[in-house]
Amino acid sequence: AGAPLDATPIFISARFDKSQLKPVENMHAGKGTVRYRRALPPEVFYTNWSYVDHIVIPPGASMGKKRHPGVEELYYVIDGAGTMHVNDESAPIRKDQGLAVLLNDVHSLENNGSGDLELMVIGVAVEKWVLDTVNVK
Repeated sequence: AGAPLDATPIFISARFDKSQLKPVENMHAGKGTVRYRRALPPEVFYTNWSYVDHIVIPPGASMGKKRHPGVEELYYVIDGAGTMHVNDESAPIRKDQGLAVLLNDVHSLENNGSGDLELMVIGVAVEKWVLDTVNVK
């Protein structure tokens, strides 16, 4: 459509390698130890895309309640099953499903399955570089 092309196309890529995940105790006041890594930080994006996170929640563990006044997220289940809570609703989630979390939605996630719950979380900010997380009791 007449748009100029880069001489060498620039692609953003990430590798979801479980060995690179770091343990986080009681993530957002949740239960147990979650393994986490920010696979792609804000610096790699030219737009308001803010991050791509890789998370593994073992059986019986959870991520506690939180909300983001300026960031929307997409949770994509790479493997496993659990329950996602958004505001006053809860729903089971499993492999190959995704769920959008809108601005200020209070959300949490628990692994009530028998195997690891592996997720990719994509964050998009209303304003570039403004990342906010508010833990909710």
